[in-house]
Amino acid sequence: MILESQLLTAIKESGISKIAVIDDAFDAPEIDDDSAGQLLDYFGRNGFGRIRDELSLTEDDVDEATAAINQSDYESEKLIEVVGVLYAKFVSTLDDRYDPNGLFQLQTDNIRNLTPILKLLERCQPRVEVFRVGSDLDGLTDVDPKTHLIFVDFYLQQGVSEQAGAAKRRAAKAKALEVVTKLVKSQGDHAASVILMSSADVEAEADKFRADITGDNKSLVFASRFAFVKKTELKMSNGGEISIHDDAGDPLLDVLQSYEFARATHAALQAWFESAIVAADTLRGEIAQLHLKDFAYLLRFRLAQEGEGLLEYLEWFFGECLLDALGRTVDEKTKDDERIAALRTSAGGRVEGAFDGPTQAIAALYHRARVENPRTNRKSNFRLGDLYASGTGKDRIVRAILNPDCDLVLRGDKRTSNRLLTVQGKLKRFDAPEASVSDFILLCDKPHNIVWDKKNIEAIPFDEISGEGSLHEFVGTLRPLYAQELQRNVLSDLGRVGVSVAPAMGFSARAKIVLRLKDGKTKELALGKAGVADCYVVPSRGGNDKSIVLFRRRFAANLLEALLKEDPALLSKLAGPNITQMKKKGALEKLAKMHRTGISFEEIIDLGVFLTSKKSLKGSDQAWCYILVEMVAPQ
Repeated sequence: MILESQLLTAIKESGISKIAVIDDAFDAPEIDDDSAGQLLDYFGRNGFGRIRDELSLTEDDVDEATAAINQSDYESEKLIEVVGVLYAKFVSTLDDRYDPNGLFQLQTDNIRNLTPILKLLERCQPRVEVFRVGSDLDGLTDVDPKTHLIFVDFYLQQGVSEQAGAAKRRAAKAKALEVVTKLVKSQGDHAASVILMSSADVEAEADKFRADITGDNKSLVFASRFAFVKKTELKMSNGGEISIHDDAGDPLLDVLQSYEFARATHAALQAWFESAIVAADTLRGEIAQLHLKDFAYLLRFRLAQEGEGLLEYLEWFFGECLLDALGRTVDEKTKDDERIAALRTSAGGRVEGAFDGPTQAIAALYHRARVENPRTNRKSNFRLGDLYASGTGKDRIVRAILNPDCDLVLRGDKRTSNRLLTVQGKLKRFDAPEASVSDFILLCDKPHNIVWDKKNIEAIPFDEISGEGSLHEFVGTLRPLYAQELQRNVLSDLGRVGVSVAPAMGFSARAKIVLRLKDGKTKELALGKAGVADCYVVPSRGGNDKSIVLFRRRFAANLLEALLKEDPALLSKLAGPNITQMKKKGALEKLAKMHRTGISFEEIIDLGVFLTSKKSLKGSDQAWCYILVEMVAPQ
């Protein structure tokens, strides 16, 4: 019930009003010699007149369909229309009154699996427009090109399931891709979010399906706007309620809550990609106009004097020009885009699934933004920010070069500086809630933080750090912003180039629920699956920033349900009033910050629930329920 309410609220707040559902459950069975008799008997049955009137069919409609059957004209438009009206009503009701002597029974299981999703959409307020599409491409003509959300079945062919032969499964999947690709292409720059659904265990193939929705040799659907849902994880109860398993609820919430945010992000990224092509073409035109004397200037005064390689210099020089052209092009493309403007509204605040696990992809990207990895052709010159690692295990250290570039350039066989000025740092693994990512680096694909010892400064001969037999390994170069910041910090220079802010990165953790009993003792409350990460710790990003804990979306609801089952008489006196409050409407909202914004350690969340990393469970005299967070060491 809670999940159903959350999903309906997400649809309403995201402004989703047009939804397409593509499924072979909407394909009415074809009439042939074997089934024609069933339909004729149904037309002649007592009481069919009332059904005909109820469905707004006329006697002429039925007579024309009957004549087509008698003439074995099973392609008759009127026959197909009459059967389609009956089948559409059967899909909506599963009432045997609309099933001509069991003609539709083969589709019953398929329809039942889809019904919870259709019922959920019917309960939206304000009502949403739902376009029902079968496997026929012609059915897309009735779909609004401005559709916001698309549900599509993985096997889009009647009678095809995971038990079918490989050839039939491939054909059914290809049909689904054909239909959804045509719809997404027709939407141009306003492509919808897509939810892939199936009764079969095909989740492992879901991302490949998304990647195959292509146009002009590029994927049309970003992973951030795509999800997979297994139909059987949504069920109708006898009371009409929709039971939704967490494994289906979470991906649905991810797509629905993030609709505006993801659409704006998609538009912004699309503008960036297109701008990059335009900027590259523009710059190529400008470079093509350079004369020999222009390049001769670079050779005479930059390359020859300072020993800079031609390709290295052009990479920097034209790279900066390209970045400038890209920025101006992006600004022009996005200045009037209302979708991107939504990023400055509350749209982002509804994204509860924005962080739901360790961010390996962002960690790798952030490493590349901070550190230039060693190139195949190692540059002959040293640079400010060059990083060298040495030692093993706990004794492994990193040294960074602090000399300015102009002192490191090899002019002939001499440099201005006689030695390398370096600062040493220790490598710290992310194995504690207090870990910082202010100086994040990936070494051997493992996340580390460098703790710089600003007092450990050493001048080292050039050949000692990079000569033959050196114990130092070159691991990359800090980008200029980060290298200059480190240099300024070490030299205690008040003039700062800029303060870099690390992105939020998370690491797996487990949460134990401990209740304070009436006699002062404690007991642990079982919640969730053993060994599964309940939450993620987002480390401090340096300065006054504190580590926070983000819980999985369903954790708060599961915690609330578990606490409501406890007997207040056996618990601390603080439990009674808080459990009473938990029974009231809005209780879940008080705990929602656990998965929306996160909670700092040693802090009351609400309703007497206290978050701690201390096994002593001390820190608040207002707590009766403790959430004890324990880190899961990186593998």
